[in-house]
Amino acid sequence: MSQQSTELFEECIRQHDMAYLQAEERLVAQGNDALPLLQAQQNSNSDPFVKLLATVLIRWIQGDGSMFQEALEYIDAHELTNERTQLVSPRSDSIAEGLLNRYGKKVAAFLAVRLAKEPEWPHWKVAAVMLYLSYAKEPEVEPAIARFEAENEKPEHTHLIALARESHDPDSIERTNPAKSPDTQK
Repeated sequence: MSQQSTELFEECIRQHDMAYLQAEERLVAQGNDALPLLQAQQNSNSDPFVKLLATVLIRWIQGDGSMFQEALEYIDAHELTNERTQLVSPRSDSIAEGLLNRYGKKVAAFLAVRLAKEPEWPHWKVAAVMLYLSYAKEPEVEPAIARFEAENEKPEHTHLIALARESHDPDSIERTNPAKSPDTQK
C-alpha cells in the first residue's frame, strides 16, 4: 500500500464537494496500485460509510467508472433539458425511474456516496437520487443515507431521507411488495 494512496483515501473520507471529487479522481487514477488499500478498508474498517466508500472506489477502478459517469451525465442532462423549458426544475420522479430502468441497482452505492459527499446538490437532484435509492431498495446504501442525514440540516430533505430509509426496512418492503403479502401466499 502506497503512502500516497493512504493519504488520498483519508482525504476522500474527510473532504466534501470539489475537494472530495479531486481526491477521488487522483485515487482512482492510481488504478490497481490503490486496490490493496481499498480492499483492506472494505474488509476491516469499522465505519460502514468508509467501507461503502472503499467498495465504490474499487468498483470504479475495476471498470464501473464509465457507468458511474454515465449515470451522473444522465442526471445532469435533465437539468440542461429543463433550462430550455418553462419548468422551474427537472422532475425528480422521472429521473429516478429512468435511473432504475437504465441501471437497476448498479449505481445505487455510487450515487449514495456522491449524495453524502456532495451535500450542496440542488433539491431536485437530491430528490431524484433519494427517490432512485428508495426504488432500488439496496440496503448497502444505508450508511451513506445516514451520513447525508447527519451532515444535512435542510428541512426539505427530511421526507426524502425517511422515504429512502423506509425502503431499506425489510418489514416495510414486505408490506409494500405484493409478492410477499400474506394474501398472495395462500
